[in-house]
Amino acid sequence: MKLNVVVLVLMLHIFVEVTADCVMYDACVLDGVHWLNCKVDHPAKPIDDPINEWDKDSINLLKKTCPNVFDEDGVGHTCCSHKQFNIMYENLQMAAGILARCPTCYLNFVEHICGLSCNTNQHEYLNTIDETVGDTLIVRELLYNLSTDYAYTTYESCSQVVLPQSGNLALDVMCGSHGANCTPEKLFDYLGDKEINTFTPFQITFSYGNVPGAFSPKVYKCSESIKGIPPCSCVDCQSTCGDISLPPIEDDCLVLGINCASFSAAIVVCVLMSCLFIGLSINEYIRRDHDYFSEEFTCENKLVYRGLNNILEKLFYRLGAGCAKRPTLVIMIASWVIVALGYGFVFLQVTTDPVELWSAPNSVVRQQKDYFDARFGPFYRTSQIFIKAVGIKNVISEDGAIYGPAFNQTFLMKIAELQQEVLKIGVSENKGLEKICFAPLRSSFTGPNVIDQCGVMSFFGYFGDEMEQLEQNNYLSIISDCVSNSFAVECLAPWGGGVDPNLIFAGENRKDLKSSDTIILTFLIQNHVDKKELEGALEWEKRFIEFMKNFDANLKPEFMDLAFSAERSIEDELDRVSQAEAGTAIISYAVMFVYIALSLGNIRSMKTIMVDSKMTLGLIGIVTVLSSVFCSLGFFGYVGVPTTLLIIEVLPFLVLAIGVDNIFIVVSAYNDICIKLQKGTLIPPDESDEAKKLFIFGSTLAKAGPSMILTTASQCACFAIGSLSVMPAVNTFALYATVALFLDFVFQITAFLAFLSLDCDRQLSGRWDILCCVDQNKCSGDQQEIPLTKGVLNKMFKKFYTPAVLHWSVKPVVAVVFAVWLGASIMVIPHIEIGLEQDMAMPKDSFVRKYLLKVGNAMQVGPPVYWVVKEGLNYSDEEQHNLLCGTSACNIDSVLTTLYIYSGFSDRTYLTKTPNSWIDDFYSWSSSISCCQYFYSNNSFCPHTMENSSLCGECKIDIDENGLRPTIDSFEQYLPYFLQDNPSPKCAKGGHASYSPGLNYVLDDAGKAQTLDSYFMGYHKTLRTSEDFYEAYRFAKTTGEQLTTMLQNRTGNEKVEIFPYSIFYVFFEQYLTMWEDTVNSLLYSLIIVFVVSFVLMGFDIFSSLIILISVTMILVDMMGLMYWWSISLNAVSLVNLVMCVGIAVEFCSHIVHSYATSTAPPNMRVSEALTEMGSNVLSGITLTKFAGIVVLGFAESEIFEVFYFRMFLCIVLVGAAHGLIFLPVFLDYLTRLFSFMCGSKPKPTNEKYN
Repeated sequence: MKLNVVVLVLMLHIFVEVTADCVMYDACVLDGVHWLNCKVDHPAKPIDDPINEWDKDSINLLKKTCPNVFDEDGVGHTCCSHKQFNIMYENLQMAAGILARCPTCYLNFVEHICGLSCNTNQHEYLNTIDETVGDTLIVRELLYNLSTDYAYTTYESCSQVVLPQSGNLALDVMCGSHGANCTPEKLFDYLGDKEINTFTPFQITFSYGNVPGAFSPKVYKCSESIKGIPPCSCVDCQSTCGDISLPPIEDDCLVLGINCASFSAAIVVCVLMSCLFIGLSINEYIRRDHDYFSEEFTCENKLVYRGLNNILEKLFYRLGAGCAKRPTLVIMIASWVIVALGYGFVFLQVTTDPVELWSAPNSVVRQQKDYFDARFGPFYRTSQIFIKAVGIKNVISEDGAIYGPAFNQTFLMKIAELQQEVLKIGVSENKGLEKICFAPLRSSFTGPNVIDQCGVMSFFGYFGDEMEQLEQNNYLSIISDCVSNSFAVECLAPWGGGVDPNLIFAGENRKDLKSSDTIILTFLIQNHVDKKELEGALEWEKRFIEFMKNFDANLKPEFMDLAFSAERSIEDELDRVSQAEAGTAIISYAVMFVYIALSLGNIRSMKTIMVDSKMTLGLIGIVTVLSSVFCSLGFFGYVGVPTTLLIIEVLPFLVLAIGVDNIFIVVSAYNDICIKLQKGTLIPPDESDEAKKLFIFGSTLAKAGPSMILTTASQCACFAIGSLSVMPAVNTFALYATVALFLDFVFQITAFLAFLSLDCDRQLSGRWDILCCVDQNKCSGDQQEIPLTKGVLNKMFKKFYTPAVLHWSVKPVVAVVFAVWLGASIMVIPHIEIGLEQDMAMPKDSFVRKYLLKVGNAMQVGPPVYWVVKEGLNYSDEEQHNLLCGTSACNIDSVLTTLYIYSGFSDRTYLTKTPNSWIDDFYSWSSSISCCQYFYSNNSFCPHTMENSSLCGECKIDIDENGLRPTIDSFEQYLPYFLQDNPSPKCAKGGHASYSPGLNYVLDDAGKAQTLDSYFMGYHKTLRTSEDFYEAYRFAKTTGEQLTTMLQNRTGNEKVEIFPYSIFYVFFEQYLTMWEDTVNSLLYSLIIVFVVSFVLMGFDIFSSLIILISVTMILVDMMGLMYWWSISLNAVSLVNLVMCVGIAVEFCSHIVHSYATSTAPPNMRVSEALTEMGSNVLSGITLTKFAGIVVLGFAESEIFEVFYFRMFLCIVLVGAAHGLIFLPVFLDYLTRLFSFMCGSKPKPTNEKYN
């Protein structure tokens, strides 16, 4: 992390000189923390001179580091003393920790350090500026003449070396404030600049040119091998990779921007349907003066078993008569059932955790998430603030550079004050952030918990959280330097880490951070699997939200616009929106109640309005529906199936919308029976009042029951199919809906019918509705009975609508319009967007909604992705190390190399930055002699930052023969030390902060670490839309499978597995199979509708196919409207589509059932069915649902407005259009075609054609 350190490397303080050979020698004077070299002019000294005190180990290190000081015979002369070399080598380890992963780069780089310190021909390219200190002449400044070839080749060989901990380039760190703008000149100039590079002992001024005398050793490209040492890896040297292009993407077949298959299917369907119906219309027109129909369908009679309908009518007759005979008992039994089932409500559990709602426990991603949380701990929690500058102009620095409004000093100071206030939250009650924060450098060696240890991602960290620093005039240059190199030592935040500028600056121009208009503050909080351990975090987050709401409302300056959120905010807002939408739902129910109450009554005249009113009955109908919902909730409370807010909010509306039509059908059937009795067209078997009453209600249910059971069975079966979904929210909703619809049907044919019987008694006795004690007959003295008549809608259908829609000139227009509509829908269905944007679930006035929109538009980097390597690899085998690592000598198709390559194609892979790598950084850490330390007293780990260094000694880490990595024995012995070591400027590769949470191991009997599982952390690119998120997961999943196959093939162990994990995967896994799930669910639902219709309609294949075709058309056209009205496909809309199938059955089956069971002549069947049932479909299904749906348009959340208002409105309008317009026309055409196919011959008729 504090890689800057690297810089120090360079200026190895031990520079020597000579006149003949050396211009400086030995470390003579200590100047602060740096040793200065003596000015000399003598030849290089032999290494074997006893005066030099070179020991064998030091000579071997010198041969390895600066081999040019030895001749072919191994005789060495040098311009550095033993002491000077040791200082140089110790400081060089910091550079080794950064560059040694690429051997060619490191060896090239070391050349100029050796040339500066130990080489024997210094006088050719070094010039000194001297100063006398005491009696000693020392070097105060050095002029270093480098060849351009050396400077540029060295730079190029190192330019792609990666820092695994951060994913940044090594030279971005070593180049100081120049960062990503580094060049060869800027690199060396920074390394030699004593003013800005604190690791340089004196000023070194470099000059460049390919001139005689310039320092120009042999250098190598990064892809070259040196003395048997492998070249740099693909990760650090692209020229090593070979061809790294990805396979080309196959273009989709499109016609006018439309999927070829759907376009072709749409054209075929549209043309065939239009030709068929136009042909039938022409044939009908030609035969318009003849009776087209035979007396009866003889072939149909052979296909249909009418006995089943007769059995159902008899059963319903008995049930209706029984309920009318003892209504009080029926109502009491129903109430007992409701109370008994409803009591289970107290045991009901409500699930609000989004993971539990949208991810199946046995799904792959859910299991991977549970594995990650259990093995490594859950991803940390965040509380975040976006602060946008409003009305502030761009800032111009002293050097004329233009900065965005976010860099206004006053603006920044106000944000710093806000940060300081946030850090004070809970402190007075000893419940501050330091108690619960995520502190990556905190350990047993760092002392008590303090706020400075907390991970806070803020620009203020560049100033050490010191307001005085921010108030300085050069604040812009400080920010600029830290933006260029956030890991520079002077830019490290108080908690010890570098703050990525992509995480703290935001704006419209994502490629230029300096034009930002928004500052981001992020407070990291430790997360826990056990929810009980989160109490402190939840309390602090609650206070944070309260503080920010107050600040936003009362304390915010005019030049600020805020967006903020805490980890708990989404769940809190979902709970709030459910309460907010409760009012909308209640109003919706009230509107439907008023409509039902007014529509049920068959008002004979204004005199009898209070007698004929059915407001009480309408209320009972709604109570019946809600009771079924209550019982469903109670039933599953007993069973132990948790509910969701979705169920509580939507299920009552759904059951009321679906179940209310049965109320209208029952009441309509009751009125029809009463009218027929009144006219004498229907005669009861017994003229007594009691027998007459039983006959009426028995006949009512016998007429309405078969149609009701058909629709209810179809709807329950559809939702039962939905319960097979793997998504818990969909699965539980379908289960609850199935039980609720079944109970609603039961209560309607029993309790509601019993109430209707009592209401009939009230009406017959002349008592008022609601005020039952008022007797109309006694009050008015008018005993004259006013006859019942058909309702207004029924009369309108019979007189106007039915003749119009079935007219020969209207039918072809209707048929063609619906054919074109169907074709257009088929065309666009494949283009329906998949996904659900998070902000849609929030209330429109929610602070979280504003925050989510800001995240999508402002963030410069996407969410992290963890590549988890499960247990199974043998880390005692160096060859298996090579399957993972990304440094030199690692496999070209290793895990890290593959991920590095993919990160270079972020537009397709959605990956960016090379993942960090604990194994590569351990290699680098172990190569630095000053990093690994142990306590003399017990050989346990000792931090290299220990103040009392006398207590600790350096580890004896054995390095392999190539000098690239530790031996397996040292790997197993010192891996735990690496994971406990905090990074510092002295040793940047300490693994505690970055890797200790991400690697699990056990110690064997010898105290050696046996690695179990671990992860490598990378990042996705910025993801904004649902498509970005699920496509990012799709590629990561595919990559994980590819890497797993590679590991299994290379190790021969099928248990080895690597999988990707990111916090959003669990929510977006469903979208990878959304089309498959949708097609399966809808296909199963349609099959169920057909089977139920076929059985309950007496194996009437003709009627069952008509219902199936009509429902399918409704469903297809509904999905077409989803595309046109921007309704995406997701779990919520999938539930609604399944619901659409159920509701579509209502629009079709009642009319088809009436048509199929009609005893009228064939030429009258369609008109009779449309007249009798069409008015019920319009009043009881269409208008009732429409009345309630309109209210949903005023919902607080967009998810209600889109997925309930828009979708429900579309379902009702599309269903009504097909059921009341297309279906009658379709039936009429098919009736004529069926009559013709049965062999009937048209005969002349004198009747007027209608």
